[in-house]
This record gives sequence, C-alpha cells and structure tokens, in this order.
Amino acid sequence: MNYQKIFKRYEYKYLITQEIKNKYDGVVYKRRIVLPEDEAMNYVCGNLKLEHETQISKEIDYFLSFYENLRPVIYVSYDREAFYSKSDNDFRMTFDRNIIWRDYDLTLTEDAYGRKLIDDNAVLMEIKSSKSIPLWLVKFLSENNIYRTSFSKYGNIYKECLFQHKNLCVVNN
Repeated sequence: MNYQKIFKRYEYKYLITQEIKNKYDGVVYKRRIVLPEDEAMNYVCGNLKLEHETQISKEIDYFLSFYENLRPVIYVSYDREAFYSKSDNDFRMTFDRNIIWRDYDLTLTEDAYGRKLIDDNAVLMEIKSSKSIPLWLVKFLSENNIYRTSFSKYGNIYKECLFQHKNLCVVNN
C-alpha cells in the first residue's frame, strides 16, 4: 500500500478535533468530530453548518444551541506520549509535557506558545482503565511514591485566570 497517495488526499494542513466530554459514573466519554481548522472555527462560532451531519455533529449542534454565544477563549497545547497494552486494549497510559496555554491569538495554525501550566521538569501521567490496574504497575507506583490525584488542564487554567481577574465566560455581543 502506498501511504503517500492516501495522505495526498488531505488538502488542509491543520485538522482540528472538536469534542464534547461527559463524565458518567467516574468514566469520561468523548464525542468527537475532525474538521479542517477554518471549518472548525466557523462551525463552533456558529457561522457554518456542516455539509454532512452525523450523530456526533447533531450532539455538538445541540450543545452549541443550548449554550448560546459560546466561542473559543483558551488555547491549550501539550506534547503527548501515549501507550496501550498489547494484552488489554482497555488499558492505556499517557504522559503530557510542555503544557502551555494562552487566552489570545486563538488560531490553531500558529506555533505553540503561551504560559506554562506545569514546570518544565514536570510530567502529567494519566492511567486509563475501566478495569483494575496491573499489579506490576501498582507496585511500581507505590515504590516511587506516585499516588492518584485529580488534575484538569482547563480547570487549572480557569483557576489561574480567576486569580488574574480574567473573565473566561465572555459571550459574543
């Protein structure tokens, strides 16, 4: 198979994932669509209806109409390494570094820059499994004094903006 021919079909340099996250019974569910950057921004700002509707796009449409006048207010970027178990497709681990954000120049086509959310030497590890964590990993985490905590990138950015007296709940006039 010639992969180069497959990738030549994409005319856009930047594809953007738009998602709605729901947490139910301790599990986060994500509903996603992928669009070129210009369509994604026009869609979420209400300037564009999608040509091909899907169940997920209808859910996003409902969300956007229910919460009127939404618009992007924060840009978040990070470098992620993701791993999954070859024996258990339910078990995954991710490591996020270089988590940065900004509340201006919200285009997604520019280079990643902004304020650091965590220290340069810090890494955000997330273990994802609806079942139990493997015993070898539990032992490793315990031996290295690594314990479960809650961390939300957007939630921490929101708190920082509140501390700086910035209003992230701005609506279009």
